[in-house]
Amino acid sequence: MDKEIQYLILTRFNLALKFGCSKRADSCVPEDRPWLDINYLEKRFSIFERYTFPSVLNQTEPDFEWIVMFHKETPDVFKEKIQKLSLKMKQFKPLYLDDEQSLNLSDVLKRIIAENYPDKKIITTRIDNDDILHKFFVQKVYSDFKDSATPVILSYDNGLQYNTHKKFLMRYNYTNNHFLSLCALPEEDNNHILAFNHYYIMDIAREKKIKLIVKKTAVPLWIEVITDYNYSNNVIDKITSGIIPYEVQENYPFIVLAGRWKTCLGWLFFCIRQTLDIIKRKIFSG
Repeated sequence: MDKEIQYLILTRFNLALKFGCSKRADSCVPEDRPWLDINYLEKRFSIFERYTFPSVLNQTEPDFEWIVMFHKETPDVFKEKIQKLSLKMKQFKPLYLDDEQSLNLSDVLKRIIAENYPDKKIITTRIDNDDILHKFFVQKVYSDFKDSATPVILSYDNGLQYNTHKKFLMRYNYTNNHFLSLCALPEEDNNHILAFNHYYIMDIAREKKIKLIVKKTAVPLWIEVITDYNYSNNVIDKITSGIIPYEVQENYPFIVLAGRWKTCLGWLFFCIRQTLDIIKRKIFSG
């Protein structure tokens, strides 16, 4: 990679949050400081170690740093896990933050980038702690960004959703996805991708006059993992997307798929369940 470019992958793991709305009745997130709850963290680490960590570890382009942000009061048993992960992957850079730093994360990251990577073009990519990158993701982003002016935001529109319980994959075309990348200079006001809410990225890009590039790739470059405890990632508006070709598993070797018929039936019943859940929530909410 060009020595004048610094590539950073950014992941918020268990930072302090302010919930902007009341949680759903079926939410598995504990009421009191969930980012320090033992049972909740066990589930998050289980998904992280099974899917997210190996997907970043196996990137074909190794010249990047992965800043994973944890709360300073993370229980010791998990800090030991974090230390072991650091030994497995040199790019893995844990960053521990307190409540105040967590709630002012954008400013904290802005300062870290400006102080540690001066005179470089900065590429940042966001990924959640339960999701998956294709092995060519970093290589592709770098290739698309290396000659770009700044600032510019990049979205790979086509991805996948993986249901860990039913063991099936579905196409997921979503421009406002949470795998966005930003190319910027360290001195710019918004020098990292977490400065923006991915859900409103098109409006934000238009308002701030930042170029937004949306690309469709031959192979889906990311997977959103759906578990029994994060069904809030709704797929009802993507029912017609259908099941993806079975051969995609070649690109994601740690994904386990059910047999073809089980996959089809699982997908059908999952969509029915999602539809009923949405109808029920709308009825009881209003």
